[in-house]
Amino acid sequence: MHQVIDTYQTSLGDIPNLDLILPQWRHMTIQGVTFTDELTPEEMTGITAAVRERLAAVPPAVVHTEPEVLASDSVYIPVGPVGPLAAIRDAVRAGVFSVVDESRLYALPGQEDGEFEPHVSVAYVNADGPAQPFKDRLAALSVAPVELTITHASMLALTKDDHKWSWTNEVKLPLGG
Repeated sequence: MHQVIDTYQTSLGDIPNLDLILPQWRHMTIQGVTFTDELTPEEMTGITAAVRERLAAVPPAVVHTEPEVLASDSVYIPVGPVGPLAAIRDAVRAGVFSVVDESRLYALPGQEDGEFEPHVSVAYVNADGPAQPFKDRLAALSVAPVELTITHASMLALTKDDHKWSWTNEVKLPLGG
């Protein structure tokens, strides 16, 4: 996956209105919960335990990358099929709901209507500008799909500063099944 992202970033890297995702911050977001300062330590501990328990019953997900997408705010790589990733998301949500109610979920950008489109971002657009340079560079690439086996999910304290996502407090939760 990193090689695929590197290929896209090498092609797009000199376009000035893009922030490339640094390797250590690459991720596929499955479900946001709420802001960490809105959860008590007991709720965080309970959510982590409940999600861990539910993910133990979910088999590892075998998925693949799909052709890149140029959106108004990013360049990203869809990952599918959605079914195995939705099973992970459902387990996460069930664990969260066993501790807090649905009002505490964070609707991720693009998921406000309940749509789930798993993806890995390559870069974020940081200023207005023409789309054609992106389109031309992406059209010139030939990137083969990559198969991925998802063996764990991570609970994170995710933040976005200066157009860049980063996190702390990663807790890896293995998939079982």
